[in-house]
Amino acid sequence: MKSEKKFYPMIFGILTLSVVFLSVGMGSSIFSFSKSFGILSPWVFSWSFSMDPVSSLFLLMVCCVSTSVFLYSWGYLQGEAMWNKFIQTLLLFALSMMILSLSSSVISTMVGWDGLGLSSVGLIFFYFGWVSFRNGMVTFFCNRVGDVFFMIFICLLSMTPCNLTMAHMIVLLVSGITKSAQIPFHIWLPMAMAAPTPVSSLVHSSTLVTGGVFILVRYGSEIVNFHDTALVLFCLSSLTLFFSGASSVFEMDLKKVIALSTLVHVSLIMIYISLGDFVPALTHLLCHAFMKSGLFMIGGLVIHKAGGSQDVRLMTLYPPSSPSSMVLLSVFLLSMVGFPFLSGFVSKELMLGSLIEGFGFNVSVVSIYFGLFSSGAYSFRLFFHLIRNHPVPFESSSWSSDVPMLLPLILSSLGSLILGAGLYIFLPSIEAIEESVFLFQVEKILVMVTFVSSVFLILALGNSTLGFKIFATLSKMGLVSSSLGEVSKSVLIFSKNVQFLDKEGVVGSSVKTLSLFTQSLVKTPLPFTEGSKSQLLKLGLICVLIFVTSSM
Repeated sequence: MKSEKKFYPMIFGILTLSVVFLSVGMGSSIFSFSKSFGILSPWVFSWSFSMDPVSSLFLLMVCCVSTSVFLYSWGYLQGEAMWNKFIQTLLLFALSMMILSLSSSVISTMVGWDGLGLSSVGLIFFYFGWVSFRNGMVTFFCNRVGDVFFMIFICLLSMTPCNLTMAHMIVLLVSGITKSAQIPFHIWLPMAMAAPTPVSSLVHSSTLVTGGVFILVRYGSEIVNFHDTALVLFCLSSLTLFFSGASSVFEMDLKKVIALSTLVHVSLIMIYISLGDFVPALTHLLCHAFMKSGLFMIGGLVIHKAGGSQDVRLMTLYPPSSPSSMVLLSVFLLSMVGFPFLSGFVSKELMLGSLIEGFGFNVSVVSIYFGLFSSGAYSFRLFFHLIRNHPVPFESSSWSSDVPMLLPLILSSLGSLILGAGLYIFLPSIEAIEESVFLFQVEKILVMVTFVSSVFLILALGNSTLGFKIFATLSKMGLVSSSLGEVSKSVLIFSKNVQFLDKEGVVGSSVKTLSLFTQSLVKTPLPFTEGSKSQLLKLGLICVLIFVTSSM
């Protein structure tokens, strides 16, 4: 049994390295293989694969995340009697996404598409019980709606293979929004939480939920030319973004919070697809895969330590007892907020830079800013919930049993860090990033943010009495007030630069209001005394304002 547990992650790791070298070696070249069937339409009824930049992106994302999840499953499901069945179904799940990523014909796409649906239901049924059965059937039937419409899309292509019409776009749109869990098919994604945590990590980062994005990019790249269809996709994605973002702020179930955050980010990607801007959408898809898979895995580790409870009010990552977990959680959450210069910062920078250019949808400004704000809100809420709780008495695992689960978490965090630096080198629109107004403002406050966050992490990770003494000393020296003063000046300049986004000045006035509030915090004396809870709350509020400002 132990050798079998080592076999699957090793094979998948070798496959991942092969894909990495193949993708880097090929660059932007295209390799294709096709086999037609009979006298039917060769474009539709053919088994065809191709390796182009889009396929390389999806394949690299799936392989890297899947390898981490396989390693994580090895530690998370120790002692499970159904290990072989689980890992084989998980392998089928990942291979189906690989087939979908490489496919360049509708038949091969359908094979990967159906494989995703069937294997996902099998994984949700892993834990026997009524809840797993109910959630699995809801997921199955919701995705079957998309499968039916994709079959209709294939039939329409067989009649007019070279001319996409409004009918093609409508059925393709329904297929895409079902797989990507957009309203009204959003219900299946939170219900898929009945599956084991490694499955949730894979589903919500780089496989099932990204299937809809893939087919819209592959077959519906002309959706922007069909204004009505693009408008419908934009409205549905905006509604999903609003309701999932609002729900994630008040949800107390850890896995549901992360699931709702997936809906927020997938909705952001869909909004940019509806606007016809695919570079920010695909960049954020890649960055989201690493940070969301890591966030699910660290969530599973917390649940593992809490004896199976998923209520954030009953969980803890008490810093002195879990320093590694605390640091990893901070990396993933800061990446999701958009902290410089992690992967989330690069993708959000591209999104906001494209937003400045304008796409003809005035409400897109409100939708995207709401998505970014809710992303920061639930991230900080989750962080402070986990660090303020005291250690639970029923901690079920020791440090040695956590090591197999920490290794893939470290790999995912390194992936997020490397992406944040690597995208500046390999991204085609690097000139747009270098000339960005947002990057210019972030560079001015980067030193201040690093200073405040570093001192705050000292308080969170180390001895609380020592942390309060450090803050008391810094307060007497005036460094905290001067740092916040620089934030206030940067926010004022930032408000002038973004005010042109809205003719009525709603965005600019909001940022100015935030600036005035920050100035009031600067002028207010900070009562740093040992054991003061109000001091910690005020410092947390200041850090939230700083990070939200930098992520905007």
